[in-house]
Amino acid sequence: MPKNTKASTDQRGNITIDVNKNPAGADPVVHGAMALGHEAQHDVDAKANGEAHTRDVTTQREINAYGTEAIIGRVNGVFLNASDIDRAVKGSIENAFGPETEMPDENP
Repeated sequence: MPKNTKASTDQRGNITIDVNKNPAGADPVVHGAMALGHEAQHDVDAKANGEAHTRDVTTQREINAYGTEAIIGRVNGVFLNASDIDRAVKGSIENAFGPETEMPDENP
């Protein structure tokens, strides 16, 4: 996995988690559960709607997955705010597709 990736799935139920990438001092069980929930949400979405292959679909799926992760965290005393989630979604999308390029202005 890339150095900033803690967990991944093949969207078919095969999840990999690197527990050594938990935040320093974090409860490994809680953060492991958060990562597992995140990746499992990807699997559920893929099962229901097919695998994500475009930036737009993947972005929505990441929002879903980070929402699931945030709920698991919240019930265990770990709070992710909206800006943390937005940053994480952006990072996940950039890992998958590269940085988003700006469209040139067609009417200068």
